[in-house]
Amino acid sequence: MLIKNVVEKVDCDIVQNMFNQNKKVVCHIRRSHQQQTLSKKVVSYSGTRFNGALMMMDNFAELFFELPSALVNSNFMMNYNLIEKDLLDCVCKFLEPFEEVIVNLSEEQRPTLHKVIPLRQTLINSCVVEANDSNGIIQLKVFLGEKI
Repeated sequence: MLIKNVVEKVDCDIVQNMFNQNKKVVCHIRRSHQQQTLSKKVVSYSGTRFNGALMMMDNFAELFFELPSALVNSNFMMNYNLIEKDLLDCVCKFLEPFEEVIVNLSEEQRPTLHKVIPLRQTLINSCVVEANDSNGIIQLKVFLGEKI
């Protein structure tokens, strides 16, 4: 029996690059103990924490204009400068319905199976490409729309 490993090509380069820059900056701030200069702690990405990417990006967006003070005399300022604030905000806003669906389907007090189809349709609808979407959001919507 032959087992074939297939790595799927994900065409979300713009958002993935932004995410990677966010992650580098956050890791540096935590490692260099510079977060005490910020109004709140940075949230690092954890691959084992469900929805960890959104948590990190939301936190990063909140602290966006404070972060340069924690990056003084650092090569990581270049990573920070590569991050488009508008794209970051758009990605976080786009992912909000996904977070809401996760919360809705995670309720422990009552069964949630009856919610699955309408919530899935909500996510499908949010993946419809609009004329004013940036290239990064279009890539993300197309990718997630195909997966839902």
